[in-house]
Amino acid sequence: MNTEKNEKETARVCGIQYPGEEGITKEDMESLLQRFAGFYMDVVRIDEPNGQSSATFLIESDLYAEWEESGELERFKEHFAKILGDQELEQENGRYFFAGVEVWLTYPE
Repeated sequence: MNTEKNEKETARVCGIQYPGEEGITKEDMESLLQRFAGFYMDVVRIDEPNGQSSATFLIESDLYAEWEESGELERFKEHFAKILGDQELEQENGRYFFAGVEVWLTYPE
């Protein structure tokens, strides 16, 4: 019996990391949308300080509004800019937690 899970896990916040000079492709965006658990979303691009790496995140709109109002959105951007710039901060499984919310950060397939 094959018990392998065919569907990808989803999250309220998910992102895809790529070389800063390349940008995100249509296929990357489609893959990101498959990981996204929400319906309404806001899109946030974060660039690593040296420009070597960037990530595009989809954030559920209600959560985005909450974070924007509380100031957490700026902390989110700063937090992930540091991760993008330091491989030692990266999680091998691509799962992070920020302000009590699970965040997925993957690479192009």
